[in-house]
Amino acid sequence: MKLSIGVSELATFVHRRGDINYRFEDSTQMHEGIRAQQQYQEQQLKEFQHYSREHRLSQQFVYKDLQLNVSGRADGILLNPTTVVEEVKTTRKHVENLFQSRGTEHVAQARLYAAMLLTQETEVQDCEVKVTYVHPDTLSSKSFKETVDRDELKKFFLDTCTHFASFILAVMQRIELRNTLATTQEIPFKTVAEEQRNLARRVYMSIRDREDLMFEAPTGTGKTVATLFPAVKAMGANLVDRVIFTTARTTGQRVVHDTMKALSLSNEHVRSIVITAKDRICFTPGATCAPENCEFARGHFDRIQAARKDLLAHPNVDQKLVELVAQSHKVCPFELSLDTAEWCDIVVGDYNYVFDPFVALQRLHSRLFKRVGVLVDEAHRLGSRVADMLSAELSLELLRRVNSECPLQDIRSITKKLIQWFETAASNSLSNEEEFEISVLDEKFWQLIEAFIVACEDVDVESTKESVFRCWSAILRMHDARTRYDFESYICLMRREEEDLTLVLRCIAPASWIRATLKEYSGSVRFSGTLSPAKVFEASHGVSGPFVRAQSKPDPHRFGVMLVPDISTYWNDRERSINEIVRVIEDIRSSTTGNWLVAYPSFEYLERVFDVIENRDAEVLKQKANMTVEERAEFIEWMNEPNARIGFTVMGGVFTESVDFEPTALAGVVVVGPSIPPSSLELDKLRSSTELGFELAYRQPAMTRVVQAAGRVVRHANDRGIIILIDPRFTRTEYQQYFPMHWDAQFVKTSQIRNALDQFWKGESVSATSHTK
Repeated sequence: MKLSIGVSELATFVHRRGDINYRFEDSTQMHEGIRAQQQYQEQQLKEFQHYSREHRLSQQFVYKDLQLNVSGRADGILLNPTTVVEEVKTTRKHVENLFQSRGTEHVAQARLYAAMLLTQETEVQDCEVKVTYVHPDTLSSKSFKETVDRDELKKFFLDTCTHFASFILAVMQRIELRNTLATTQEIPFKTVAEEQRNLARRVYMSIRDREDLMFEAPTGTGKTVATLFPAVKAMGANLVDRVIFTTARTTGQRVVHDTMKALSLSNEHVRSIVITAKDRICFTPGATCAPENCEFARGHFDRIQAARKDLLAHPNVDQKLVELVAQSHKVCPFELSLDTAEWCDIVVGDYNYVFDPFVALQRLHSRLFKRVGVLVDEAHRLGSRVADMLSAELSLELLRRVNSECPLQDIRSITKKLIQWFETAASNSLSNEEEFEISVLDEKFWQLIEAFIVACEDVDVESTKESVFRCWSAILRMHDARTRYDFESYICLMRREEEDLTLVLRCIAPASWIRATLKEYSGSVRFSGTLSPAKVFEASHGVSGPFVRAQSKPDPHRFGVMLVPDISTYWNDRERSINEIVRVIEDIRSSTTGNWLVAYPSFEYLERVFDVIENRDAEVLKQKANMTVEERAEFIEWMNEPNARIGFTVMGGVFTESVDFEPTALAGVVVVGPSIPPSSLELDKLRSSTELGFELAYRQPAMTRVVQAAGRVVRHANDRGIIILIDPRFTRTEYQQYFPMHWDAQFVKTSQIRNALDQFWKGESVSATSHTK
């Protein structure tokens, strides 16, 4: 076995010690660091005739069956009159404090270079090892030096390589065993539908050929195992090294974890981990990541290697296990999960760990895991979620809070100028609308944004007022969005709300970013129950490739779809539709003892119907805006007890997507209208930007919510249920193109609903006035 590793990576892995301390994370950008380092090296060349910069060194190390090739470029080397090896770092931080925090790994880098140099320079008996910190603006420098003899440097190199090699060899041996078992591994379920096998085969082929596959399959077809199983098989065939399973919501991650537990029963050498968001797993919520504020940050790097080893002993890691191990070793649970993920085969996490430019996990592409594939669950959400990640907002109210609360004069001075810019932009606008477009953000604005960032570089931002930290975070997002800003992909808006103004840099076309991101991976599979028509989602994702629809045949005895065209839910018709909807609800309640979800396009519409039906003594519970986690759980628990109950929900919310109710709980779902989003400057610009503009801006988001809401019923092999779609628009081809293949929709007038339901519950197919397909 052979493996190459850089000196910097080796030194950090073995020798980093001390605390997690956000104050000493990188304070310079890459181009600044390179420029400052080059200028410093040029100064050294002028001062020392024999100074050599970017001096390449390499050495082999053999540990059991592993040959480790260590290499890198030493920043500076001097052989005459004395031997010096120098490691140069650029920073704006306080140098003594930085060296105290990160010095062990920086010195280790210099020592490793010195050891390799003295292997070549056999006459040299000792070496000055020097770490130099250079300020990128002033080029002032400070060095920390030590003289180390040949024998000590040799021992340091051997001990460092042995420590790393023993760990990495164990990982490589595990991967070999994983691959051997994967070649003969079977789907871990006794009953496997043929369509599920077909999907698994197609996913395997896609990984093999490094395609960007998109497939649509209804709920209950086993999409999770149909993607994870071929991913493990592909590892066994040496087609891919790691797969990232991305989800839009945390509710989907439990299913992935349970599936991996089933797969690991026949392959104990597969490692999977679920990454939980930092704010949900932190042991000291609200505290900054600094040793004086968090006991788990204090000394974290002294204990992380033992904690990681313990966690990797388990095949399947979820939040509870991470917390248990982190508590026992007294380390940060979030950082432990990220560190462990670097050595796992299946990494499960939110979309942002792949697509968000601020939090994407670049470390998941590593020397041992170079070929990484991506599985994108609930891919109908991908476009809108990535658009959110690439957008930025900054409010006048927040700037005013910073101006009144921040104790630092430099930051207050810049904030005042930003406030003036906001007020001028609003007064110069000819529009009195609550929202208006700004065609160009002038250079003065961007200069103030950059000045604010620079002013915060030497400030303990997280320990200042909460308003300063929030403003700093928002401005960083704004500055980052500028790098991608163009007229076609973004719209710049100013929104008025009472006395506040909010500047919005909104991404309306994330396709190019999604496409560029997926190109960094060894193929991708995007899947959902709602990806028709394919051309719309391909345009949204910016990725073309094969599209597969699961060949699920309609079963009218198990699953009925009724279209009710004689109740209009257009805005102007909503008032007179209320009593008609109430009559439909009364009919469905009396037809069966099962419960029903009724999904509305807005809370306002929901409340108007609820006010009427509540007075009729019906057992109805409604979704509220901003429900707590406990209130959501109570709603689901209430709906899981079949008793002819009615749950009022809003489409696109937590109860109509990514929620599994008990198999026998729901008799059906009623969808009230197609939930077309209200017109806005943002959506209207997207509408006019392309031939598919109306689909992308209005119809696709609306119909995706409809199909997802309908998907709460008939989610298991033995379920039976009904979907009722109320509105004449559902009878049109342009709306029905979004219907899943297994829907066999029938027209049913309001007066016929009760009779049609009776037929269905007796085991007969719903009779239709006319057929939609």
